[in-house]
Amino acid sequence: MSFAGLPSSSKDVLELTSTDVPEVFRNLIANRGLTPLIQEIHREMGSLDPDLRRRATHALEKLGFTD
Repeated sequence: MSFAGLPSSSKDVLELTSTDVPEVFRNLIANRGLTPLIQEIHREMGSLDPDLRRRATHALEKLGFTD
């Protein structure tokens, strides 16, 4: 986790409970952490590691970004 316990990677996002996601999302926006998090998750999606790509995809879905 990054500053103030905010997620900084897909692994961090996937460790959140579903009930924590809305508050964490608001805190990411308030602390200008959403863009860096999404950039990191997109970087992970380009990885050669299929497990990391799958984790990144699930993290985006957990945050409410779906296909």
